[in-house]
Amino acid sequence: MFDPLDLFTAVKPRDEPDKAELPEISTDVDDVSEVIDDKSVGVHILDFPSLHLHPPASVLRILLEVVAPQYVIDIREDSHESVVEPKLLLSQSQQWNEGLQWMAAHDNRFGTEKEMTTLMEASDQLRQQDSAGYNGYMTRIVSSPLDWLQEDDADDIRQLASKRLSENCGRTALPDITRTVIITDEYRFKLFEPALTSDNLGLKTWGSSLILAKRLVAIDLPSEDILELGAGTGLVGMMCAAKGARVMLTDLPEICENLQRNVELNQLDSNAQVYPLDWRDPSSFIAKHGDIQYSMVVVADPIYSKHHPEWVVGAIRQFLKSGGTLLIQVPLREKFEEERNLLWQLLADGGELLSTDVEISLDTDWGEMAYMCRQYRWY
Repeated sequence: MFDPLDLFTAVKPRDEPDKAELPEISTDVDDVSEVIDDKSVGVHILDFPSLHLHPPASVLRILLEVVAPQYVIDIREDSHESVVEPKLLLSQSQQWNEGLQWMAAHDNRFGTEKEMTTLMEASDQLRQQDSAGYNGYMTRIVSSPLDWLQEDDADDIRQLASKRLSENCGRTALPDITRTVIITDEYRFKLFEPALTSDNLGLKTWGSSLILAKRLVAIDLPSEDILELGAGTGLVGMMCAAKGARVMLTDLPEICENLQRNVELNQLDSNAQVYPLDWRDPSSFIAKHGDIQYSMVVVADPIYSKHHPEWVVGAIRQFLKSGGTLLIQVPLREKFEEERNLLWQLLADGGELLSTDVEISLDTDWGEMAYMCRQYRWY
């Protein structure tokens, strides 16, 4: 049975934080006010509105939306992203003042916009350093009757708390999310990723596509059409389209609906087309588009079964014209060394290797990884 975790290979373990450096926070009732008043300890779960005070829906909604992970992947050489205003994260911004006023009236720490900004910026650290406390607070909301709220509001608050809880329970538990990927100041993309279900790994953005998209910034693209095989969430193909190239983004039928959604989300549908293409049997693609060949084929992370080397190389042979360029980015996962070697062997039979580059330790949701990019001129 396929296990998505087979795709994870850590280059080295991430250093654990030095527990001696983390603040010692007492949870004794007599010490609560002292903890909250001590700004040096950062944000603590004790700062959150207590449910026994029956906070209104506006307060709970603001809290649960401000602490949400922002899912920004910034791979610029010199990251300098400005801070997002907390109010911009809210689904019902008209409740902003009402919520802050309630918290200020109840001497809650987050009664001003500045303090809400502090919460937003510190929420990632809070989830990491006090995961049990954070998850416990969300669980209390989910299990509470919330009987002081209107039924629709109570349901909405429970759903938000459930989403925050699932986000903090590992990569495979993530709900639907929209990532912001910043390649350079000029090139940034929104990528919708549905919840990870079954083995539909094409619905997630993998490290190989991040590196290949960044590499494409400095590459001169052909004036003729480009084909992306196994486009997934579409980052690599959309990078080509954003640079002005005409691109055909392809993947399996169950991936293409979300792929089209991302193309439209980034307003690139004038340069980018989406169509299903099964490497095992491209006949339906050929019936639609003819016996077409492309001057460039781009591929990111095409191997997660023993059959994929032959399948993907078969598709490359079918659709890459003689003299065309192949760019292929592959993670160096230990469990797939045999398949990777077969891929290189098959590609050597069809094209001239022009360059090989290895980049190490890009931090992704699955850990730190080494990646290899190869460029070929096809015979």
